[in-house]
Amino acid sequence: MKKRYDVITFGSATRDVYLQSEKFRGVADKKAKTRKVIRLALGAKYDIPIVYFETGGGGTNTAVGFARLGFKTAVVTRIGANDARGKILLHTLQENGVDTRFVVHDKKDMTAYSVLLRSPKGERTILVHRGASSRFTDAGIQWTKLKKTKWFYVSSLGGNLPLMKKLVHFAAKHHISVAVNPGRAELDKGYRALAPVLKGATVVLLNREEAARLTGIPFEQERAMFKKLAIGLPGMVVVTDGPRGALVADNTYRYKGKPHTITVHDTTGAGDSFGMGFVAGYMHKNDIAYALQTGIASSESVIQKIGAKNGLLTHFPKKDPREVTITSFPN
Repeated sequence: MKKRYDVITFGSATRDVYLQSEKFRGVADKKAKTRKVIRLALGAKYDIPIVYFETGGGGTNTAVGFARLGFKTAVVTRIGANDARGKILLHTLQENGVDTRFVVHDKKDMTAYSVLLRSPKGERTILVHRGASSRFTDAGIQWTKLKKTKWFYVSSLGGNLPLMKKLVHFAAKHHISVAVNPGRAELDKGYRALAPVLKGATVVLLNREEAARLTGIPFEQERAMFKKLAIGLPGMVVVTDGPRGALVADNTYRYKGKPHTITVHDTTGAGDSFGMGFVAGYMHKNDIAYALQTGIASSESVIQKIGAKNGLLTHFPKKDPREVTITSFPN
């Protein structure tokens, strides 16, 4: 069967507004999860000198990323049927060459919306209204047309694990490769519940915190955590660790890539850009080391801009094998 698409992405679509002010500086607080808080007086009014309007969401961020690198791309996501922010998202996708015929227009909920309170140093707190993205169901999905692709890229589906399992099963039946980047809503269901999805994936993408929560191994025990995941799963396992880089295993080799020293402006979309870049690089050259390098290059480019899409690559990087260390697995 001739494939119509190179990749179809699945996940959320959001309208984002960034509010930047000196008032949003972090203040130390040992009781807070991140040890910092933003303190604003109840009932007060604050001037916001800098405002950015962007679009986000795992489904649309990755779709735009693949399309900019030249892949025939479609997206399955949910937006409000009649709201302005949904129309803006559609326009953003279409102007980047993403096929939007599979976008579901929800008549009950509005398009997801995020408010990002950003300090001058780039620290941020995110307030999220998940809207239509919180009700990700298979209603409206055109299943018979989804088989005309080479890859699925599946990010968070608002905790709808049965749908994620259905997508992986559908992909196996129709010889479609699958990359899975589960979100908190899926990870909170635990490894046993998520195992059928992870074991059916060609590529599993997690960050170090997510890997620790999924395996039950302390965050500090990176090697044990990574080894448990990679041995237990048949596909490629990719674990990112912010400025420390990323690890990949394919049960034969272990790959480690380190990022460059750069100025970070906004980490929103860093995970989406890395995951998309890794899969795009692998699709492009069928080479894990190159895929890792592409993922890092993609993430580095995005975090130097404001917004999850502005820094997405428009061409593939040249390969420099010195940037990736390859050893036998599980060493």
